[in-house]
Amino acid sequence: HTRQLAHQMDDALRVFRGFGFFVMSLWLWSICVYVWTSERINYIYLFEFDPRRSLLWEEILNRATSVTIVYLIIILAYVKISLGTIGMHWIWVAKYLPLMLFVYMLSLLLFPLSQTSLVLETLVRIFSAPFHEVTFFQSYVADVLTSFARPLVDVAFTFCFFLSGNW
Repeated sequence: HTRQLAHQMDDALRVFRGFGFFVMSLWLWSICVYVWTSERINYIYLFEFDPRRSLLWEEILNRATSVTIVYLIIILAYVKISLGTIGMHWIWVAKYLPLMLFVYMLSLLLFPLSQTSLVLETLVRIFSAPFHEVTFFQSYVADVLTSFARPLVDVAFTFCFFLSGNW
């Protein structure tokens, strides 16, 4: 029983760790926007953002706070339920908590489309970069994605983990 629990916790840790990096990157993005704003760097112009759709650093910080609270609550619930400290009749819920986090993070990436369309369009243009002109923002995002090698492996593991049906 202990070995099975350790294996289950290890798989869930990879799922939680992969999304944890993206939660942390949201916090870091809000700090970058704060610094750029306070130093009067026109990042909206540099990155060619639409000024009507770009978020202020306070809005990004609020979003990062909300995402972090949901993320930590799901992790805490998973650990408490898996260890049996909440009660053994809740143990069946534990395996669905990483899936809930996955669906929540995916919904943040896709909705609202007015704000995430730039991110999705940028990702498509990064992966098709040899066939068109590359902007500064696309180069910046590609550089960040290069630094995210480990979290992207964890996200790929998450897709395989849920699509394989062995969870």
